[in-house]
Amino acid sequence: VVILGPRGTGAPEFASRLASRLGAVFVDGAALASMPSSKQKDGTFPASSILERLAEEDPMGTVGARLRQVDCTRQGWVLSNFPATKKEADLLAQDVRLTPIRVLKLIASADACVSRLRHILTDPVTNKVWTALPQNERIRKRLVRDPVHLPESVVAAHATYSKEIDAVMEALSVHPGRCLNLPAEGSPHAAFDELVEFVERPLPLPQAKSS
Repeated sequence: VVILGPRGTGAPEFASRLASRLGAVFVDGAALASMPSSKQKDGTFPASSILERLAEEDPMGTVGARLRQVDCTRQGWVLSNFPATKKEADLLAQDVRLTPIRVLKLIASADACVSRLRHILTDPVTNKVWTALPQNERIRKRLVRDPVHLPESVVAAHATYSKEIDAVMEALSVHPGRCLNLPAEGSPHAAFDELVEFVERPLPLPQAKSS
């Protein structure tokens, strides 16, 4: 399953919840794709960097290598925020072992995404995430906002996402009935219920060829 959405729609959170429900592996595609390389000066990787070594030979890089690992192939996977470009989408759609059976696009305006992330703050001491201001004044004063949640950053990310998403969805829509546009500006609980219903719905039967 692939779940895509601009920053602020909660695509990773939806994907993580769905994976838990299905007993599948949650894969944060955006985090993997942006993972800094640990390649050493001699061109090799540390012994612990198995995934990076595999990614060197995978057309989809770190994400492709992760999806091919044993736990993903056995349990299935729910991938968030990958692919991000048409090239990545074409590679995923054309890979017979990785073609997703469900693709969901979360829909929300830039203003809605900014509004949703405006109230998310982090305590740098405990790393706890707050969605409402705590009563303790000492904690309240040390809360900080992640730079990626600042309005200008969210709007810029939304613009980048919007520029690519139509081509991405077109590339992934190789089978009818497997993609869903899901409004995500309302209740997250209602959106998740609709997401679950779509994912757990039986796959449409292939169309019979006319003689």
